[in-house]
Amino acid sequence: MSSPTKTWLALVRIFSGRHPMLFSYQRSLPRQPVPAVQDTVRKYLESVRPVLCEEDFEWISALAREFLKLQASLLQWYLQLKYWWASNYVSDWWEEFVYLRSRNSLMVNSNYYMMDFLNVTPTPVQAARAGNAVHALLLYRHRLNRQEIFPTLLMGMRPLCSAQYEKIFNTTRIPGVHRDHIHHLRDSRHVAVFHRGRFFRVGTHSQSGLLSPRALEQQFQRILDDPSPACPHEEHLAALTAAPRDMWAQVRKSLKTQAEEALEAVEGAAFFVSLDSEPAGDAAGDTPEPSGDSAASLDAYAHALLAGRGHDRWFDKSFSLIIFSNGKLGLSVEHAWADCPISGHMWEFTLATECFQLGYSADGHCKGHPDPSLPQPQRLHWDLPDKIHLSISLALRGAQALAENIDCHVFPFSHFGKSFIKRCHLSSDSFIQTALQLAHFRDRGRFCLTYESAMTRLFLEGRTETVRSCTREACSFVRAMEHQEKTVRVGLAGGLGHFHTPIHTCKTFKEHLLRSRVRDGAGEDPSLVSDLTELTDGGRHPRGCEVVPQSVAHALMPGHTQGEHQEGALILYNVGLLSFCVTSICARPHVLCSEPPGPSVPSPSYSQSIVVQWTEFGP
Repeated sequence: MSSPTKTWLALVRIFSGRHPMLFSYQRSLPRQPVPAVQDTVRKYLESVRPVLCEEDFEWISALAREFLKLQASLLQWYLQLKYWWASNYVSDWWEEFVYLRSRNSLMVNSNYYMMDFLNVTPTPVQAARAGNAVHALLLYRHRLNRQEIFPTLLMGMRPLCSAQYEKIFNTTRIPGVHRDHIHHLRDSRHVAVFHRGRFFRVGTHSQSGLLSPRALEQQFQRILDDPSPACPHEEHLAALTAAPRDMWAQVRKSLKTQAEEALEAVEGAAFFVSLDSEPAGDAAGDTPEPSGDSAASLDAYAHALLAGRGHDRWFDKSFSLIIFSNGKLGLSVEHAWADCPISGHMWEFTLATECFQLGYSADGHCKGHPDPSLPQPQRLHWDLPDKIHLSISLALRGAQALAENIDCHVFPFSHFGKSFIKRCHLSSDSFIQTALQLAHFRDRGRFCLTYESAMTRLFLEGRTETVRSCTREACSFVRAMEHQEKTVRVGLAGGLGHFHTPIHTCKTFKEHLLRSRVRDGAGEDPSLVSDLTELTDGGRHPRGCEVVPQSVAHALMPGHTQGEHQEGALILYNVGLLSFCVTSICARPHVLCSEPPGPSVPSPSYSQSIVVQWTEFGP
């Protein structure tokens, strides 16, 4: 580690005190540097080389040379100017052009999901699980408001930016005709609840403070016991939030005029709660690797969290808490306001608090006593004009068509986990990314441009950058794995079979990916690159430049032509377990149309195909 970096770290720790608060390090964070335009073009050409033929690559290279000659210097000067007056020269553009200006449906295209404990359900009582979970989330919000959450330190030394924590709660993405905007309130003392097509406003505080878990359970049970039916078209109203954004923006203007109070109650809630009438995610037993019906149940569970039925999630909210009838729960999270590690930190706190700290009584209910003096949950009434009815039907049809095109597969792989990979002196993430390339190549017979998120939270207001894991070295590795003469079999302990290792490509690929990840995550500052390399466990594991914790990785492999699958993978690393959550979508045209879509051609599950290919991991 260089002397300036050591001095900077020492000063940051001294002036932040012994007990730093969540935002204590914000003013000491460096701004994200602007890389040299020649380096950017060079890395771009490196990233597309493995997926282009020689003729196409020559054409792209000629365009790149022309860009460097004619336009690059002026654009680079503009970036330098913005670097001097903006907190982060790229994050505001990233938020606006990647998220807020997108006119596609938020469902699937923007939101992501988080699961409950896979094999354990603390209680089967739906209202009790909701009471504890909502109480735990509001405890997290209380700690957040008081900045009592300890800031994240990379390798226990370098602080990461905490700016994204500000909009976890009381936040809604408001649709616009050309551009959405994020609406954030300082405080909110209620949650919006959806059950059997009806909307409710449930207060979370009394005069004495936050309601107890048992009192919240009582309120949710009252909603579950309410026999009143949904009003016409109210049941499918939330499908509008899954519609294309320009369409939803136009309809929302009419809705705000006719049902302003109900709309403000939903959009002004701390978060959205959906009490589903169906069970999901039944435990697979004591073994971490499910099979048969339990595996299908996990797939259906993931699908329910990601898309639901198309009309039972308010996709505009920063996140929706979903509680199923069997006590399972999960999150559906909107992506514009923050990235996965932020909501992941909140979710880990919630699960740990509601299960191990708050706990449940022997009969499965929340601990404590009900409060009969609490008023009934307020039913929200929507005065829906006739012209909105057609829009709701159209949005519902489009959301259901989009949901039908989604294929989810959850696969807990228990043969080995990250501890074994690290004993082989490899990065867990590099190992998995290479395995995904191999699986995709075996299934499709070609390579594709792959996206992996990398962090820029080392810098003030940083969000994410792109790692292109489909490199020439990775492609050489995959081809060597498919070539019998270039592989040797190495027996593994514990009956793992045979692991095929390309003789000449392992070391080259590992070193290349380390350099690539450090550069993408840390910009082009040579001293910072050197310092981060030293923080990677002796230079072997590139943990210092990952966006998300070491236990999580992402990969997105888009299809090349319309109608092909686009697939994304989320991998959770544990000591003895690798959990794959693979989602693919067939990009069929006319997803939102006035006529019902025609029957789709039956095809095998692409998500399952990818996972099956990976688990074989050998010719």
